[in-house]
Amino acid sequence: LKDAPKLKASGAAAADLKAAAIFEQMKARLSPDMVKKVNAIFQWNITKDGKVAGNWTTDLKNGEGSIYPEAAKEKAGCTLTLSDDDLEQLVTGKMDAMKAFMGGKLKIAGNVMLAQKLQVLLKDAPKLKATGAGEVPLQAEQVFEEMKSRLNADLVK
Repeated sequence: LKDAPKLKASGAAAADLKAAAIFEQMKARLSPDMVKKVNAIFQWNITKDGKVAGNWTTDLKNGEGSIYPEAAKEKAGCTLTLSDDDLEQLVTGKMDAMKAFMGGKLKIAGNVMLAQKLQVLLKDAPKLKATGAGEVPLQAEQVFEEMKSRLNADLVK
């Protein structure tokens, strides 16, 4: 994953990803307090048909925080790679993050323990529209808590 392609999430293909709507709606949740608590940069590599279709960055380290549709401008502390469909499943609580991680559907590079800090972005989130089909409640806090509870030093090595 260190040499994963860095694509800008622009153009028709990236705009068609469910991730575009998910990340756009996450922007409203950013705050200086969140930046203070998390203090990390996350890069998301979103795949479609097995190929990276877009990158997004969640910068919870600088200023008031930001989410932008491209690879991280600064080195990300944690890079998450998963499919567009799996991202939707993860944020809606329909996919168990640990099973996804252990099964290879969710790949995490860098500081794996930083991934647990993402729950602050999704905690008590209002309903998030991942597709035009309707709204789905986010349950990521429980997903990342479960992931945290199952991680141990042997997995991080």
